[in-house]
Amino acid sequence: MVYYLLSFFILLLGLQSFNNAKSVKPIYIVAISVIVLVAGFKTQGSTDFFSYKGVYDYSNTTLNLESSYELGFQLFNIICKQLGFSFVIYYFLFTCINIGIKAYVINKIVPYVFPALLMYLCGVFFERDNDGIRQGMSISFCFLSMYYLIQKQRKAFLVSYLVAVLFHYTSFVFVIVYLFDKIKIKDKYVAITVMTFFVLCALHLSFSNLLINYLPSAIVHSKIEKYTDSDGYSVSMGISIGILFRLFILMLFMKMRQKMTISEQFYLILRNGFAASLIMSLAFNDFVILAHRLPYVFREFQIFIVPYLFTAIKNNSQKTVFYILTWIYCCILLYRFLNGDAADVYKSYENYLFSF
Repeated sequence: MVYYLLSFFILLLGLQSFNNAKSVKPIYIVAISVIVLVAGFKTQGSTDFFSYKGVYDYSNTTLNLESSYELGFQLFNIICKQLGFSFVIYYFLFTCINIGIKAYVINKIVPYVFPALLMYLCGVFFERDNDGIRQGMSISFCFLSMYYLIQKQRKAFLVSYLVAVLFHYTSFVFVIVYLFDKIKIKDKYVAITVMTFFVLCALHLSFSNLLINYLPSAIVHSKIEKYTDSDGYSVSMGISIGILFRLFILMLFMKMRQKMTISEQFYLILRNGFAASLIMSLAFNDFVILAHRLPYVFREFQIFIVPYLFTAIKNNSQKTVFYILTWIYCCILLYRFLNGDAADVYKSYENYLFSF
């Protein structure tokens, strides 16, 4: 229930911001604060929460190079341990940094922040910032590195990217974002390429074995190989409603290109990244952990794409209708999560400040 209420709260704040442009900044701060409180002060309600509690409670104050946890995550835990933070303070601080970085980037690079928040809520927030927090922090630094790339601050881009990898190794794939604004092929060829992989996926053709057998990195190879023994991680995803929605968003983004107010560089980064996410999801569709995690950061480019679609709409009433449709899309995805395999865990949500 809390997640539907949160989405409705963001819907109302967004509608208010459309009617009063001067109120956007304070309303945005209110929205981010509420999101942080919902995620940062929970006592249960996600699949990984108690795992992280156990890791923090039993972690020591030295780096363990043989640990399965990345060095950046270990170092953060060590610093908090040295400062004497309880798990409650540690988790809240982690959440503040994690969501704060994303909020900063969203505010800097999108024209309409509340559509971005809705897309954020039904994706990376629910799955990562409210659950798999290591991946969430890694994605935050990936987004930050993209912002620095747009600003042509290459050193800051590289540092942010490296920090992202140190929180979750799967972010290593994000380095290819550096090339995206240099890939200037026509939109129709991007569409043809994505649809080709869609057909291959429908025909049950996959590239998972090629990736597993020829990965250059021993660390990543060993982590993926571990998942091959798990029925939960190595099963096929199929063509889900999420893939169909993302395919529609990509095609709409390319179709509306000439009507949107967006720089050529950022358009190419978003288009090519989002297309890459679909290609990876479809290419490795028979191995859920690859199809889900490899394209994860690029998949969340929808957070930035959807707000730019609003720039193609000149009429405020039409923007309001499109915003409500965005909220409905958000609720559909939330419904999927809240009625999936881990539904009971998410529905058991509790918070130090309130209860549902």
